[in-house]
Amino acid sequence: MKTRTISARRMFCAAWCLLSFVLCPLSISISAQNILFIGNSFSWDVGEHDLVPIATTNGHDLYVGNLYYGGCSLEQHLQFLQKDTAAYSFRVITPNSQDTLNTLNSLNSLNSLNSLNSPTNSLSTRTIYEPYSLKQALALQEWDYVCFQQASHFSGFQSTYEPFLSALIDTVTHYQPHAKLLWLQTWAYAQNATHPNFPDYQSDQQIMYDSIHSAVHHCIALAHPNLTIIPAGPAVQKARKVFNDEGKMKSGGVSKNNTKSQVGNAKTGVGNGKSKVDSGKSKPNTLPQREDFTRDGYHLNRLGQYLGACTIYYTIIDTKMPHPTTYQPKDITSQQARQLRKIARQTAKEARKTAQ
Repeated sequence: MKTRTISARRMFCAAWCLLSFVLCPLSISISAQNILFIGNSFSWDVGEHDLVPIATTNGHDLYVGNLYYGGCSLEQHLQFLQKDTAAYSFRVITPNSQDTLNTLNSLNSLNSLNSLNSPTNSLSTRTIYEPYSLKQALALQEWDYVCFQQASHFSGFQSTYEPFLSALIDTVTHYQPHAKLLWLQTWAYAQNATHPNFPDYQSDQQIMYDSIHSAVHHCIALAHPNLTIIPAGPAVQKARKVFNDEGKMKSGGVSKNNTKSQVGNAKTGVGNGKSKVDSGKSKPNTLPQREDFTRDGYHLNRLGQYLGACTIYYTIIDTKMPHPTTYQPKDITSQQARQLRKIARQTAKEARKTAQ
């Protein structure tokens, strides 16, 4: 987006707010990089907790929009798009600047959404709007990045990608011709996962990882080379090796409480038509005997969420990697944070070399 002066930006916000009162329930005008996830609970894991604070501490203004629908596949996203179904919980994560909060409060007041904004942490705020549609999000503003992903249980099966992904890409590029397109490569489940679809991969983590890696290579890297791959899955797999096989970082920093997803209406993502704000505070989770970076066998725990966010950051924002991010969540030790940042940087660098 083009940078504007403060006065011009406020005038534009005021005019756009009046227009949005007629055209759409939410609009945010910002002079910063922003990313839209067309996702599910896996984009919630990597996009809603640490990504904005990581960018903020390194001097980058980043805004995140996450279209959340639990377990949503590419096929389901396309069906919602074609029917213009407001099925999503649209979750907006913004830096904690007064200008941002004033803009959000102004929008909410105009549209009678009765929203109060509260921080997810000291550096970012999450506001939830639901129900919301994919077309609404695409028409909302100019997005710098739009990120696609497959449902985790289908990610290793090449037959589940098309024709759905190509149709989604066509619509996204129609609405957002200047956006850079991304693909979130998901991770394999924990070896002891009880997910009902894990038997499709012989209940074997390595088989699932290899299947996802192969599917992404053929369906994304070769078929859609214009999509930049975010290697979250490879980063998680690399971290599993470092934290376990090499005996590093086996203890410390995480309390004995299981983290439960705080995504509203996790099964459907459909709300009551009003905006609401999630406190965003995740309870610490137990470090299992073997660290698989999940809290339930497939969703990431706090270590995994931080690793995933760092991987996104080093893939699309800090591509030259002049220095590591300094942001460290309170429920992760400094030693863990340093090691996870190192893994994220290495994985992003390797993925960039492979794509060249």
